[in-house]
Amino acid sequence: MIRARLGRCHAAVLVAVVVIAAAATLRPATAAVPPEGCILVFPQGPTAGVGNAAVGTACSYNATQVASFVGTGPFHIRDTYRDSRGVTEVRFDVTASAGQVVEPLSGLPFEPHQVGVGDHVDAAVTGPGGFLAVGNPGAPPSSGPHTPPPAPKLQGDVTPVHDPAITFSGGWYYLFTTGPGIPMRRSRDLVHWEADGTVFDGAMPSWAPRVIPGAQDVWAPDASFFDGTWHLYYAISTFGSSRSAIGLATNLTLDRRNPAYAWHDHGPIIQSCAVIDPSPSCPPTAYNAIDPNVVIGPDGTPHLEFGSFTGGLMVATLDAATGRPVQPFAPVPLAANVQEYTAVEGGYMIYRDGWYYLFGSYDYCCQGTNSTYDVRVGRSRSVDGPFVDDLGIPMLAGGGRYVLTANGDMRGPGGEGVVHVGRTDEIFFHYYDASDGGTPTLGILPLRWTSDGWPQAR
Repeated sequence: MIRARLGRCHAAVLVAVVVIAAAATLRPATAAVPPEGCILVFPQGPTAGVGNAAVGTACSYNATQVASFVGTGPFHIRDTYRDSRGVTEVRFDVTASAGQVVEPLSGLPFEPHQVGVGDHVDAAVTGPGGFLAVGNPGAPPSSGPHTPPPAPKLQGDVTPVHDPAITFSGGWYYLFTTGPGIPMRRSRDLVHWEADGTVFDGAMPSWAPRVIPGAQDVWAPDASFFDGTWHLYYAISTFGSSRSAIGLATNLTLDRRNPAYAWHDHGPIIQSCAVIDPSPSCPPTAYNAIDPNVVIGPDGTPHLEFGSFTGGLMVATLDAATGRPVQPFAPVPLAANVQEYTAVEGGYMIYRDGWYYLFGSYDYCCQGTNSTYDVRVGRSRSVDGPFVDDLGIPMLAGGGRYVLTANGDMRGPGGEGVVHVGRTDEIFFHYYDASDGGTPTLGILPLRWTSDGWPQAR
């Protein structure tokens, strides 16, 4: 879900360094640049471009898309526009000294450094170490199928469903979703679904209101089985904030008819706080502790992937015995947008045939039929990355091969995951059903693999 936009200052330097490296090494056919805009590096790397974009030390263009920028000085960028009288006005004029990091402040409509449609942009890096990326991070890369089929209608209790997590146990597929108490459903065939109670008796675990004031319910659960126990990770937060926490509950079985069925909550295992909203018990963090997902490596080690706007997607190794992060806690960045006007969140990682695949939900959720979520993927030989798409563009530089996009009544697909069904895979997700007033709905499509190892929703 789209939940936090502020407080990502600590992540900007890392993203800038990654993009500088990518721009200096990529071939022209795989340039990590937006379709309109420019990436400037001093000294100049190899010339590369996609659409109207270019890599160099200076650029000048008229914008046809809303854009933003991020950079490390020394650089200069000036944006002008014509007002209703035809008079040229300065929207912003920024000069950054050597080593100074400048980034979008919020991505909200009042963002003072936002390039508007029709604006004229002049930009240049002016000395050693200068870096500047200008463009629309939400613009589609030329990668992957853009129009998978609409999800077929499922039967039973399949609405409202947001941030689904599906797993298999004892002949049943179990579905966990965002909502009060973490709603549960179950199905024998992934088509017909029935309600199956909630994880918690109340809307949230007892610790949640104290740790995250204003929280109303539980977000984005994820169920995994390791060390002989079911582990259910979940998030507590409020919309638009990165003051968040990831909690953990465990159970010996998912079948509530089994006498051993009992959820045991272990409280928060990771917390995050924004730069603008710190608390004495929670110093500012370069990540947002939401949207957890566990991937089990080939050696049996569990890893927790998580994150959202603030810092993008992260991963940390878990202690299998406790379910908590290995200390010292040092999450590794995996995916981000160069300029975060749109999200990358709701990550999901799987291991397949020697590769880790990282799926992410991009752009905006939670706006009914106006939601613009889509799902993209990259892969890496290591759980810590770097993850790249099929064009070689790093996910930390905005890369990602398309897997799911809107089609017909299926709007804003996201909150994705993968479940194994026999010898095949299915991708599950939520979407906003335009035929039902934009109700968030469970979607499932077959996931097939190309001969060179990339997933396609069919």
